[in-house]
Amino acid sequence: MSRTITHRQPGAAIRRTLDIAEHLRLRGRFAEALPLYRHALEKGVSDDAVLAALRTCCARLSVPVSAEFERVLAARPDMDGLRLHLLDEHRRSRNHLRVLEIALAAPEPRLPLITERAAESALQLGRDEQARQLFEELLVQEPDNPVARRGLARLEARVRRFDKVLDALDEAEGDAGPDIQSLELSVSAHRRLGQTAEAARTAANGVAALLRADEGLAVARLFDRFRFPRVAAELRQRMIGTEGQESLRRRRRAAGHLLADGRVSDALLLYRGSGDPRWRRQVTQTQRRRFEDIARALGTVEPEAWPYLADHAVILPDIVLRRMVGMCDRIRPYAPPGRGVVLVSGTLGAGGAERQLAKTALGLARRRGGDPELAVATLQEPGRSGNAAFGEELAAAGVEVLDLFAGRNGGAIELPVPMAPAEPLLALLPANLAEPIAALCRLFERRRPAVAHGWQDMTGAMTALAALLAGVPRIIIGTRSLAPDRKEGRNRPYLRDWMRLLAANPRVTLLNNSLAGRRDYARWLGAPVTAIRHLPNGYDFDAMRHDIGPALPSGERVVVGGVMRMTEEKRPELWLETVIELCRRHRHVDGRLVGDGPMRVRLERRLAESGFGDRIILAGRRSDMWAQYAAMDLLLLTSRTEGLPNVLIEAQSFGRPVAATPSGGTAETFVDGETGILLSCDEPGGIADALEALVSDADMRYRFGERAAAYVRREFGLEAMIDRTLALYGWPARDGDERDG
Repeated sequence: MSRTITHRQPGAAIRRTLDIAEHLRLRGRFAEALPLYRHALEKGVSDDAVLAALRTCCARLSVPVSAEFERVLAARPDMDGLRLHLLDEHRRSRNHLRVLEIALAAPEPRLPLITERAAESALQLGRDEQARQLFEELLVQEPDNPVARRGLARLEARVRRFDKVLDALDEAEGDAGPDIQSLELSVSAHRRLGQTAEAARTAANGVAALLRADEGLAVARLFDRFRFPRVAAELRQRMIGTEGQESLRRRRRAAGHLLADGRVSDALLLYRGSGDPRWRRQVTQTQRRRFEDIARALGTVEPEAWPYLADHAVILPDIVLRRMVGMCDRIRPYAPPGRGVVLVSGTLGAGGAERQLAKTALGLARRRGGDPELAVATLQEPGRSGNAAFGEELAAAGVEVLDLFAGRNGGAIELPVPMAPAEPLLALLPANLAEPIAALCRLFERRRPAVAHGWQDMTGAMTALAALLAGVPRIIIGTRSLAPDRKEGRNRPYLRDWMRLLAANPRVTLLNNSLAGRRDYARWLGAPVTAIRHLPNGYDFDAMRHDIGPALPSGERVVVGGVMRMTEEKRPELWLETVIELCRRHRHVDGRLVGDGPMRVRLERRLAESGFGDRIILAGRRSDMWAQYAAMDLLLLTSRTEGLPNVLIEAQSFGRPVAATPSGGTAETFVDGETGILLSCDEPGGIADALEALVSDADMRYRFGERAAAYVRREFGLEAMIDRTLALYGWPARDGDERDG
């Protein structure tokens, strides 16, 4: 059973103390009034008037109000009301680590609101398991709490369980009313599940519900995020109105939305456009502090600060990233460079990019004799589900694995002394950018590597910025399979300009593993294709064969295989419908689909309806992948978007012919008509027609498979990839050679 907040009525002695404190405060004697207000709080008086007076004294004395609250809370840990005020202070300064610590220190049983604050901060810090436990604890305290349900939905989205996202959001609806974040999450989940019509219906219903609830300002914010700025501005102005207290309240709220979304100038202009010559008085104290902090970090102070913000297009984080990259132009690389390499990844989870990073690190360690200067750094919590799949393998090979997540300061941004000028700018960035960049700066200053190599767009950009600030001589950004605008959730509005600025620095090299991906990033960046280097993935084919164990025999039957995550862009339903069609035509054809994902339930339902459940197996997620390839006679990939598909290369290494729809770098992984078939249609009947010869002719499958194994060993061998990587780093491919000058 949770406690409730109670406010004690002050006794006569405390009332006299408060009268004296008020007398002193009104006469500007804040240093004398402050200890009297603190004393009243320590005696249990925590009403809003006392807290407001203490805040005024702290502001006039330039004393952090949070320090005063913590001082009182140390003496009176049972004051839940004061604890909540302190949590809100730290939330405003984005010190989520301190919020979590203070909330968890509350006496049991905790107030539900304190548990809620702790859970939200754990979520912000990326401590997913802890956040899940706290949200579940909150549901025990308040079974219908919508914040807990929405928090669990966000956690499910992080691990791409989009069906569970929708379940959690459905349970959150209740009496909580419409919510912009939940609406965005729901629409995105439907789209990721391939439910386009349902996504559109959810968006329309959500917008209508928000408007009915007089939440037009939230709808305007949503339109801004969906890139309809003119519609958003018109709706925002209509909702604000022209006069009265309600208009002022809505203006402040709309400005708060804009400020939270980084549109600093637009927020200020919203006040200036009110027509009130004393418009600055309309700005809330919290927003005023934020405006002044931004102006100060950009090098402008009163009286020029407000005109500067209003007259310039100040958008965060864009302007901060632009200025920080500009600072790097004046930073010379340190000399002499060492031989150290730091490979940086968001996680070491079981993904394709993480696998290639691990293979690169292991290959470099083997080639350079267990180089002690080689390290792999991760940015996200290793304890989060699946984040450390390759960590043990790297550690066993003697590769140092550094957990930068553990080194974060929970909102406090601290840079090494040589980089201190960048600290005020860095503090303006969202915590999910500022904290990893600061951690990387500290790492590079400490290790002084010759090469910093970040894998995937956001991690690569953060690595590059930190490495430029630290003076690392050579920097690599390994990009994704396709440009960010090809996939929902990756195309952050500031990312393209940031990458362009980074790529313009001569110390930075952009890298892609496929020719198609290279062309796509050149299109996105508006750069020549030659600005992006090409480095195909590498595979240790011999190690794959050692992992096989006994193959699963297919006998006289032909098994059409598939390996994919069951998400919309992989089109698993197209794979299933094609194999069902082949099973109808041929009694000797079976199917085997390896993988898991949010669309699995729909596939199971369709398979049960088809009547081929005894011949088509949904094998789920498997760790014995090489045995799975050996159990197939050919592999079919039906993806709508791809980079350089690992599964096509791996299947060919076992002598299996492949067939795939043309997307991304798919065509680069096999030779059409010799080792596989590049499909010209994306309809089940047409694909089945294209596969007729392969499923009917064992000799053809053997010829294709024999050529396939030779082809991928020649083009995608691990040692060739390590040679190319060392050349990219500017080092010789073999030990004993001299390093390039």
